[in-house]
Amino acid sequence: MKFTELWKEITGPLPFVAFLYGKKFKSANDYTLRLLGYSLKELRERHVWDIVCGKFRKEVKDTVLKKRNSEYDDLPVLTKKGEVKRLKLSFCGIETNEGLMGFAFGADVSKERELELVLTGLREIIAVVDSDGTIRYKSPSVRDILGWEVEEVVGKHFSLFVHPEEVGRLQVLKEEVFKSPGKVFSTRYRVKEKGGDYRWMDARMYLPPGWKEKGLLGAVICERDTAEERRMENDPLTGLPNRFLLEEKLKGILRLAGLRGEHIAVVMLNVLRFRDINVTYGFKVGDRVLKEIANRLLSNLRSGDIVGRFVADEFCIVLTGLKTFGDMLRALEKIRSSFEEPFEVEGRSVLLSVCIGVALFPRDGEDAAELIRKSEIALSKAEENGPGSVAIFSKDIEREIHHIVALKNSLKDALERGDIKPYYQPILNLRTLRPVGVEALARWEHPSLGPVSPEEFIHVAEDSGLIAELGKQILVRSVEEFFSLLSEGYNVSLGVNFSARQFMDRNLERDIKEVLNASRFPASSLVVEITESVLMEERARRIIRKVKGLGVKVAIDDFGTGCSSMEYLLGFDVDKIKIDRRFVASMVESAKAEGVVRAVVKLCESIGAVSVAEGVESEGILEKLREVGCSEGQGYYFAPPMSFEELKRFLGNRNHDKDN
Repeated sequence: MKFTELWKEITGPLPFVAFLYGKKFKSANDYTLRLLGYSLKELRERHVWDIVCGKFRKEVKDTVLKKRNSEYDDLPVLTKKGEVKRLKLSFCGIETNEGLMGFAFGADVSKERELELVLTGLREIIAVVDSDGTIRYKSPSVRDILGWEVEEVVGKHFSLFVHPEEVGRLQVLKEEVFKSPGKVFSTRYRVKEKGGDYRWMDARMYLPPGWKEKGLLGAVICERDTAEERRMENDPLTGLPNRFLLEEKLKGILRLAGLRGEHIAVVMLNVLRFRDINVTYGFKVGDRVLKEIANRLLSNLRSGDIVGRFVADEFCIVLTGLKTFGDMLRALEKIRSSFEEPFEVEGRSVLLSVCIGVALFPRDGEDAAELIRKSEIALSKAEENGPGSVAIFSKDIEREIHHIVALKNSLKDALERGDIKPYYQPILNLRTLRPVGVEALARWEHPSLGPVSPEEFIHVAEDSGLIAELGKQILVRSVEEFFSLLSEGYNVSLGVNFSARQFMDRNLERDIKEVLNASRFPASSLVVEITESVLMEERARRIIRKVKGLGVKVAIDDFGTGCSSMEYLLGFDVDKIKIDRRFVASMVESAKAEGVVRAVVKLCESIGAVSVAEGVESEGILEKLREVGCSEGQGYYFAPPMSFEELKRFLGNRNHDKDN
């Protein structure tokens, strides 16, 4: 019997009829398509169990896969819009000349559309989320409030529509909701608008009693935008205006200042490392310190100035009636110096430092939101400059911050695509001028920005938490490429830089071991390069010992720029010390620089380490290094960093460096 004939025989008076071929729908009558909300083409792309809700999904899947006949008096199924329909349904299989074909037929037995009635016409956004975090329903109000169509949201994971910083907390909260049917949980989080911005929403979450047992969808979430209600509030902890109220006050100040021709400074202040107080002493102590910070700021304001609390450790100050640039600088210094006195925390004196960003009215803008944004940009620059820094907004700072943001946004994609690649700079024996090793250096060719300097993207990687991933990629790729050189008989070592954060990672030893085992790369040919600052960490000695236990060598990079003394270095078992290029480049002209290089070379001799000079740029520097007894060197006088193919040609032209 052909399919068309078989289909005509079974599409009788029953309202719900669907034909299955294997695991997927093959066809369905018009009633079924209207009920489920799918076109025939869309339905054909789904497995039978895809439309089934809750605990019945696995049972239906087993029925289809094992080709069993089965009946359901009350089977909950999910429409395309996320609505629940309840069906009296039968599954059966029929053997035909074309193989096993399945059928589903039955009727809609939903008594009421209770969920739909509850969720329609409210000003809130109503959602239903299952235990896996998948959104099964969104009320139509999501379009008016956030700009999303219902179809764009339903069926996707909730994490795609909340701020990344909220995901972990909401995941934990969701698990609590599913453990406590009937209990209402309240929270506040940022949700994503279709345009890409985020909006704060108050939310109530609960799992209706009995839903879980009936196999219904999951937890109900009611989200409400309360920004307007919160706009005129003070911060409950410090009593200062919150960001909404402060912005409203700033608008009035700017209107008056415009009429009077006065200058205004919008000052953004961040208390550095405040999170450490919460972590060390607890949030109650942190709250007391925040109150004291607010009191200090208030006591150092002039008449007419205002201050508000924006987020946990960030405050906004509006300096009014400024007649000269000096007036502003004096006011800023008074604010900054108020943090020089320590805070009393649990019987201890704790010093807190701040960074300050400033935007000026009318020079930098006449709109409150614009001035706040520009003061935030200036604050980012101040934070980059370090504790106690003050930065005043400028177009150059804005371009620089936008550039950094662009790099942050594209760095993760670049790592996923493998766009950041290792380049290699040869290291030569300064007596024989034969290559004895190379240093792997990361290079990034951005598709639109062009070449990005390592100083830029390494800093961005550290700031965005991607430095460990970047370091491991360079290690893996350089080891894979370099292995072929060793197999060809070149007796050279491979040096790979490790950031302080990467080196102090508890999985470092395991990661290096895995890379070596996977590539069959000899451990004795790998040199782990770390900066001198790592030596100041208490765990550094133990980590170096573990790494060297793998047979890997350890080098101290940029030596002479850190805080460690030469005597302190004696306690570490390192194989190489690389002298910072600033001392090497200056030694021809500066007797002091030459003295530093000579002292480091002597130190290396005393502890049995190899001395390596960085930044060898001329024959004069080479001769000086030979004169003080330095063993090895690298720099543009010998060769610049180069691709792996260029390195092979460089070493090939020096084939006498192969083992004989």
